[in-house]
Amino acid sequence: MKMNKEVVMVKLSDIIPNRFQPRLTFDEEALNELASSIKEHGIIQPLILRDLGSKYEIIAGERRYKASTIAGLTEVPAIVGTMDDQTSAELALIENIQRKDLSAIEEAKSYKKILDMGNFTQEELAKRMVESAKDCGVDAVKFQTFKAKDLISCYAPKAEYQKITTGTSDSQLEMTAKLELSHEDFLELKAYAEEIGLEVFSTPFDIGSVEFLDSIGQNLWKIPSGEITNLPYLNRIGAIKREGKKVMLSSGMATIEEIENCIEILVNAGTKECDIILLHCNTEYPTPDKDVNILAINDLKKHFPNVKIGFSDHSVGYTAAIGAAVLGIDLIEKHFTLDKNYEGPDHKASATPNELKELVQNVRRVEVMAGSDKKIVTDSERKNKIVARKSIVALKKISVGEIFTEDNITCKRPGNGISPLYWYEVLGKVAERDFNEDELITVSGFEWQEC
Repeated sequence: MKMNKEVVMVKLSDIIPNRFQPRLTFDEEALNELASSIKEHGIIQPLILRDLGSKYEIIAGERRYKASTIAGLTEVPAIVGTMDDQTSAELALIENIQRKDLSAIEEAKSYKKILDMGNFTQEELAKRMVESAKDCGVDAVKFQTFKAKDLISCYAPKAEYQKITTGTSDSQLEMTAKLELSHEDFLELKAYAEEIGLEVFSTPFDIGSVEFLDSIGQNLWKIPSGEITNLPYLNRIGAIKREGKKVMLSSGMATIEEIENCIEILVNAGTKECDIILLHCNTEYPTPDKDVNILAINDLKKHFPNVKIGFSDHSVGYTAAIGAAVLGIDLIEKHFTLDKNYEGPDHKASATPNELKELVQNVRRVEVMAGSDKKIVTDSERKNKIVARKSIVALKKISVGEIFTEDNITCKRPGNGISPLYWYEVLGKVAERDFNEDELITVSGFEWQEC
């Protein structure tokens, strides 16, 4: 890439939009406001363009370009350079992400474009996924560590969902071997995720992977559903002794008895029961709505009162996770992808950036909404008692000495007088003074309602 530092004037008619522009929509009102500013003050920040020979392609500044067109300009200040398609796409994406208003779906599509060019490695894409997850508001990211040959025999069949998503031309072993994340790549991704403020861990699928993750001091362990009956594996994880150690246990395909047995193995090996997080889970990708069975969380709480309860969600979208959050769980796990059409068995059951962001935002809201387990009058609603509740008032003009009857009193707002709960006690009392129509009734010995 070569950029000239000199600012030059370029005709608008010679400028074309970036083919890799990630932003799909532009706010019309904001564009008009910018156009008005440009009319009055001009363009303060030059556009960044690349020289295509006969035309100049926008790298950064498409909003300024569009607003200048609206403003009626014929030329704009720009810095011109030369670069390849890969660099152009990356710079366009970076410039828009830094503006913070690029939608998650626009971001994802841009990453896919760059990946499809062939110069964007899987490791680089993984870093972008970590960044996107961070932007969505998650607390932690989890990877998977395994050696396919130590995990799967050559005779193991594919699951039906794997056949649907990846075809039948290869075996489960061959399919999974393509998905291995090397120890070196994991360590690099771990360091990067920690650098941007995320907790990082990985699920081991074989004893060798347990040994590796233990050697780097991993504290948070995830036991996948398929390993819940793997005694030597469970013993090895259960025996890890480290301050702050936690074990997440997925329960897909498992009965209550199998879960009990698994927890007993972990505890006997040295893991404290209070350090186990049991995840309700269904091992179908994606899980049909009828099989999500969110209310099973209550059953797990009943059977396992000494462990924390979470939810590993493999259903489509984020609705199930929100439903689980309402039940007061401690953790939500969700597969994440930039594009459901990527190669691999799990992408279709994974959340897109938009879905993950909505999931996180709504779970945070549910956490706040959960409040106390007591029915109380909140500060926000207390002030509305006077507005919404009623009091006993004069139905018509009442003179001192008159008897209160159903013909001269009624119940109306506001709610700061004598409560209608005392209706029958007030009936038959003598008016102690004159009352105008709609005036709040007062009677000795009766207090007004709290407001």
